[in-house]
Amino acid sequence: MFTSADGKNYTSAGYLTLETPTTNDYTMYWAELKLSNPVNAQYVRFDISHTLGWVMLNEVQVYGADKGASGTVEIGENLAKGKKYTTSELYPESGSATYPDEGGVTMTDGILPPDDAKYDHQAYIGFNKNVQDYTDNGYFSITVDLGNIYNLAKFTAYVGSEYNGAGIVAPESVWVYVSDDNAKWELVGATAPEDTTSVSAIPATVELQNAVSARYVQYRFVCKKSWTMVAEVMAFEGIVKDTEPPVVTPTVKKGDVNNNGEIDSIDYSLLKRAYFGIFGADLSVGDINNNGEIDAVDYALLKRAYFGIYVIQ
Repeated sequence: MFTSADGKNYTSAGYLTLETPTTNDYTMYWAELKLSNPVNAQYVRFDISHTLGWVMLNEVQVYGADKGASGTVEIGENLAKGKKYTTSELYPESGSATYPDEGGVTMTDGILPPDDAKYDHQAYIGFNKNVQDYTDNGYFSITVDLGNIYNLAKFTAYVGSEYNGAGIVAPESVWVYVSDDNAKWELVGATAPEDTTSVSAIPATVELQNAVSARYVQYRFVCKKSWTMVAEVMAFEGIVKDTEPPVVTPTVKKGDVNNNGEIDSIDYSLLKRAYFGIFGADLSVGDINNNGEIDAVDYALLKRAYFGIYVIQ
């Protein structure tokens, strides 16, 4: 799905890969993409790719979203550090992974390779698109179990860059999904890391304006070439700071008793009535001579101001 403000320049809001229904009831098959962070747009474009000859469409719908609770989000600690995770299939050679995950801790141990490291550094594990998992899904993945549900606002995966040589390049894209139950996944963002020949590992980061709550975080990597090296995945806490709404002080125009933005004959009439006690006027508006009360002098001065022979201070 793509969104645009002008109908010309479109930005990806996410995508869905649909599975074939397990029943024979094809009457209504909904594909729903729900965004954690709303986007502003006038135009929405649905791009649909398929493997068979026909796709029959019944309805497309776009829903508005609340902005959420007021407050600012600060980035906290890396909650993924030291946590358990699983990966999709690693490329095997002679029965073993070519670039293995030593001890199942490499991706969340907080250790990054040196800037001058190469692809065979122990901080990396290696994914190759020539495995069945990638063929089936179109991506490989790392899924972290944070142990509890947390507010999350920033996600980073450190990936191997072109600096590594041997045909290693940064992935085409990194997609971040979250879940409470490790079954239903929600897309929160995606990024295309800019490759470099300067350092070994580069960050692919998705940062949110509004924190999302989740226990599981899944990083999905789409290869640009055959190999993608990953050194670390991180999920940072989003600390929501409540903010008081700004106090708006109304602009008071002295003499504008009916609050219509100007001084006119009605203001003079109302102020005179206020002096006689038959109309309630705001003292800050009606006390023209600033003596702390509304008196005969005030409405006399207001009448002069109306005729342009007196300037109200």
